Amino acid sequence: MAFTVQDDTGTVDGANAYISTAYMVSYFADRNITIANTTDAEIAKNEAAIIRATSYVDQRFCYIGAKLEGYDQTTQWPREQSSFGGVYVGEDLVEGLPREVEQASAEYAYRAWLDADGAVQADPTLDPNIKSERKKLDVLVKDTEYWGAGNSLPVYPTADNILTRSDLTCSGQKTVGRA
Repeated sequence: MAFTVQDDTGTVDGANAYISTAYMVSYFADRNITIANTTDAEIAKNEAAIIRATSYVDQRFCYIGAKLEGYDQTTQWPREQSSFGGVYVGEDLVEGLPREVEQASAEYAYRAWLDADGAVQADPTLDPNIKSERKKLDVLVKDTEYWGAGNSLPVYPTADNILTRSDLTCSGQKTVGRA
């Protein structure tokens, strides 16, 4: 599948990215991080990271509203605006792709860009929900104590907070974790 950036209308056929490689480079240049984007290999690496990040953003979060173009729209954003209401941040109507979705996509893309395999959601080697664990081998016993109901997805505070604090995600269902 080709790298295809969604636009504010939601009508881009086969869209699989919220941001361009130029946006990613500029976003991180503002933060004094250099992302090379000149050779074919660099561009391909950046595009793959952005596609993974867009997929992650769409799968991890529950968003308010409905897709602007319904089932045929391949990304979760933009969302529908109608006489019944729309997506608001504060009192401002959100039209097109919100900057928070673009910023979070850049942050997750950077994590995929840094990972040797390009994975945004690498399998955690440690379950952050486990408080303690005891195993006994001669008489098979395993005790596991959990911190409480939680999310076993890795934590990316900068990227996660961009969306969870934006009023764009569903109340009470900020992220979707593994069962």
